Amino acid sequence: MFEYKTCDKDNCSVPVWAGSNFCRNHHPSSEQYETDTIRRLLEGNKVQENRDFSGFNLSGISLDHYEFHYCRFTDAQLNGTTLRETRFLMCLLDNIDARECLFTGSRMMSVLAAGGNFSSCIFTGSDLININFNGIKGKSAVFDESDLFYSRFINAEIPEASFQDCNLKRVDFTAADLKDVNFDDSNPEESYIMQDNS
Repeated sequence: MFEYKTCDKDNCSVPVWAGSNFCRNHHPSSEQYETDTIRRLLEGNKVQENRDFSGFNLSGISLDHYEFHYCRFTDAQLNGTTLRETRFLMCLLDNIDARECLFTGSRMMSVLAAGGNFSSCIFTGSDLININFNGIKGKSAVFDESDLFYSRFINAEIPEASFQDCNLKRVDFTAADLKDVNFDDSNPEESYIMQDNS
């Protein structure tokens, strides 16, 4: 699982960045290193394990059919990225900017995605099991035909989102902005909607 080796710079206790020996702030050539890492990602193995893509700009590229196990994307930019049928197992996607991404048919399990911006994302036909979406922005996001068992949207801003024909068993929407959210053909009565602002 997550390895937390610290930066080689004297007295720096920050975890190393993207598999290097330094944190991002102390890396001697961070921009070139990021470019080279993205190139290797696109040209190499589609199964990635325990990799750190924190703060990377991955916007507008295709990561369809990839598998990410125990990977970190904290603060990454993924605007307009396609991640169709991509799998995420126990990954950190916290505070990412993923507006207008295509996650169609994706498979996520035990993922931390809190605080991210998923506005206008499409998750149709996905398995999103035990996902922490707490505090996200997700206006007009589409989760139709997805299994969201035991996921959490506490304090999330998801007005105009669509959860049509979804499994919402044990999903927690406490204090979420649910204005004009579509729950047609789903089971919101099996979820926790402690404060309905719809």
